Amino acid sequence: MIHKSTSPFPQHIHVTFELPASVWADKIFLAGDFNDWRADELPFRQENDGVWRIALDLRANRRYQFRYVVDGQWQSDWHADGFEENAHGSQNSIVDTAVDAADGTTRAATADMLSLEDIDAPDMLAASQARAAISAAMPYLKALHYGYFLDRRAAAARNAA
Repeated sequence: MIHKSTSPFPQHIHVTFELPASVWADKIFLAGDFNDWRADELPFRQENDGVWRIALDLRANRRYQFRYVVDGQWQSDWHADGFEENAHGSQNSIVDTAVDAADGTTRAATADMLSLEDIDAPDMLAASQARAAISAAMPYLKALHYGYFLDRRAAAARNAA
């Protein structure tokens, strides 16, 4: 998942790249055109909550191509702002740092403010906005699913006792 916010640096956007705690890896790196595709320069850090994160301040109003390198394997981020074919027969992920001149928000920040009811009107939403709205809801849905799983496991333990 990708989160964008205001950067302390002028003409930049603070971009946080995240991979879920369920990703089992020894090392994860971020590589893209912002670092000349160096696959061992920008390491993710697995934080106390288990989520892998790295944050960068990228120049505003640009589209950057990137991929993750998970234990030496190149992977795309399917929650990215877009995709572009690469010379290796796969797709690079895109992060868009465009800023809305009227209010200074990033396009992604605006998309994250959409509610799930907005998805019922597909003709009024761009595909990237729908994807962003669904991505924004995913942590909530995963928490519901995990809570249901724990409740079912507890009930099974009670029944077994």
